Amino acid sequence: MRISTQQFFQRSAQGLGASQTALLESQQRLSGGAQRLRASDAPSDAQASLRLTAGLDRLARFERNRESAELRLNTEETTLAALSQNLQRVRELALTLGNATLTEEDALGVQAELKALKSEALALANTKAPTGEALFAGTNGTAKAFAEGADGAVTYLGTATPRQIQIGPDRTLELGPSGGKLFQSIANDRPAQVTLAESNSGTAVLENLELLDAPAFSGAALPLTVTFDGAGGVTVEDRDGAVVPGTFQDGVLEVAGLRLTLSGAPDNGDTLTISASSEGDLFALYDELLAVSERPREPAAAQAQFQNALRAAQDRLADAEQQVGSARSAVGSKLSALEGEQTRQAAQRLELEAQRSALDDLDYTAAITLFQQQLTALQAAQSAFTRISDLSLFNFLR
Repeated sequence: MRISTQQFFQRSAQGLGASQTALLESQQRLSGGAQRLRASDAPSDAQASLRLTAGLDRLARFERNRESAELRLNTEETTLAALSQNLQRVRELALTLGNATLTEEDALGVQAELKALKSEALALANTKAPTGEALFAGTNGTAKAFAEGADGAVTYLGTATPRQIQIGPDRTLELGPSGGKLFQSIANDRPAQVTLAESNSGTAVLENLELLDAPAFSGAALPLTVTFDGAGGVTVEDRDGAVVPGTFQDGVLEVAGLRLTLSGAPDNGDTLTISASSEGDLFALYDELLAVSERPREPAAAQAQFQNALRAAQDRLADAEQQVGSARSAVGSKLSALEGEQTRQAAQRLELEAQRSALDDLDYTAAITLFQQQLTALQAAQSAFTRISDLSLFNFLR
C-alpha cells in the first residue's frame, strides 16, 4: 500500500491531536479530582452518583431540621426550668400563708409577690421560639400564646395541635405540647374532688382522701352531697336525690368507695360535695391563692374554711408542678432522641460519602501514572513525526 505525503501528515495530525486531547483530559481530571469529566464517560456511574448525592442532600435537610428542633427544645427546657422555679416560690408562699403567726403586713407582701409571679408565669408561657412565633402556641404562628383579660382571666390563643418536624426518613418529632394542654389542662390524679360548703359553721377540715373501692366509686352518680347532723350521723344523696349509704365515725367518712379523714367537728347542717376530679388551670391557681390570702381567719369556722381553701390550692399547685416536671422530662427524652438520630445518620452519611467517593473521586496514583504515560507517548510521537517528516529524496542525493 502506498501512502502519500498528504495522508501521512493527516494521519499524524489526527494521532497527535487525539494524544493531546487525552493528555488534556487527564490534566483536567488531576486538577478537578473527578473521575468523570462528563456523564457520558460512565453513564451508569453518573446515575448512581446522582442517587447518592440526592441521599446526602436529604440527610442534610434532616440535619437542619434537627438543629432547628434542638434550638426549640433547648428554649422550651429553659422556659420550663424557669417556670418550675416560679412554682417552687409559689409553694413557699403558700406555706407562708398557712403560718399561724402571719401578720397582715406579711399577707400583703405575699399577695404582691403572687401577682408578680403570675405575670412572670404568663410571660414565660408567651416565650417566643427561635423562629419568632410563640413557643407554646401549637401550630399557630401567633406572637403570643396567651392573652390576659381585664378581669385577670387568661385565654389561650394557640391551637391544640403541637408542632411536628421530620428528623429522619421515617421519624417525626413532636416539638412539645400545646400551651392549652400544658398550662390549662393540668391533670388531677386524686380520685375525687371534695368541696366543703362556704356556709358551714363547723370546724371540719379535710385532711386526707383515699380510694378504697374503685368499682363502687365509678358506679356512683356524682356529685354526692353529704349533710352532717352534728351528732355523728350523715345523710348522703347522689345527683338524682337518691340516698347513698355512708358512715361517719371518729372523723372518718366512708361513702361510695371513698374514705375521707376530717379534723375538727362539723356542725348540724354542714355539707360537703364529692365530685369527679377536674383538670386545673395554672393561671387560675395564682388567683386562687390570692383569694385564699384575703380570707379571714377568725372565728374558728372561718379558720376551717381558710384551711380547706388553702389545702385545695396546694393540691392543685402540686398537680401543676408535676405537669411541668413531666414536660421537662419529655423535653429531655426528645433531645436524647435527636442525639440518637444524629449518630445514626452520621454513620449513614459516611457510608454514602464513601460510595460516592468510589464513583466520583479520582485515584491520584493511577491518574498520575496514566498522565506520565500519555505525556511520554505524546512526546515520542512528536519527536518521531518531526524526524520522519524531515526525510526526503534530496537527503539521499546529497
